[in-house]
Amino acid sequence: MPRLIKNLFEGAKICALSDNQYYMQYMQNMQKLTFSLLGLCVAGCTFITSPAQGQAVGQDEVDKHLKAQIMQAVQKFQGGDKDGAFALLNQILTVDPANLNALNAQAGFMQASGDLKGALASLDKLIELYPENPKLLFNRGRVYTALNDLPNALKDYDRSIKADPDFAMAYSNRGMTRGDLGQLDDGIKDLQRASELAPNLPDAHNNLGMIYVKQKKWQNALDEFSKAIQCGNQSVSFVNRARVRVMMDDRDGAISDYRKAISLMESGRSAQTVPGGENLDVVRHELKLAQSSTK
Repeated sequence: MPRLIKNLFEGAKICALSDNQYYMQYMQNMQKLTFSLLGLCVAGCTFITSPAQGQAVGQDEVDKHLKAQIMQAVQKFQGGDKDGAFALLNQILTVDPANLNALNAQAGFMQASGDLKGALASLDKLIELYPENPKLLFNRGRVYTALNDLPNALKDYDRSIKADPDFAMAYSNRGMTRGDLGQLDDGIKDLQRASELAPNLPDAHNNLGMIYVKQKKWQNALDEFSKAIQCGNQSVSFVNRARVRVMMDDRDGAISDYRKAISLMESGRSAQTVPGGENLDVVRHELKLAQSSTK
């Protein structure tokens, strides 16, 4: 029985865990759950600026009134008033058609709403205006990732890192993309670099663990998922670690991790979830499999 269960996990779950579609769904869920994970500076009140815009506005890089309106739009979007958020941004863009932060927020709203093609078109226009902005390039790379256009995603992450060699999240995403393209060694180097730049970045550890899963380096994967959990990457890394523990025949540890993940997902206290609309049912089913294999 244990061997059968192990084969089920290896064939059906570990492969899914390392597949790029898994990652794309994961990223899309993250965007829907919390606006801050879109990578948009407006969500954290730190605005993207450009020299041209600063000169045109002539005060503190971005006009305070427009900045307040953009934050109001973000709040509307977070509160569920998507139409109101888009309408407010349109008002801002009527006054200032090249306002970088309003355009960036508009692209982010589209991305979070599932309009990936619309987000891509908006980001294309933005990058024409600001071709060396690392955050915009990073954001477009994430959209390409969600569209499963990995070659273009990789190009944007490359350009983002060239513009900002210390951009930890760009290294993390490029490392994951390289892993999905089969460039495992380069992916590992990127993710290790991301961890050096930002030791507490959970995505870097989680993504590195996923590459180790591809290589069937179970202990290395286990260590990275554990680090991700310590850094705050909650239910997704608990599930990933549980699956690795199944592969290592640590059934008790796997059961404990599944239970923790389910508790976090049910309570809504976890900032991150396993991808897929039926994720909670999938995790519950995996827990039952692990429990039955220990009897």
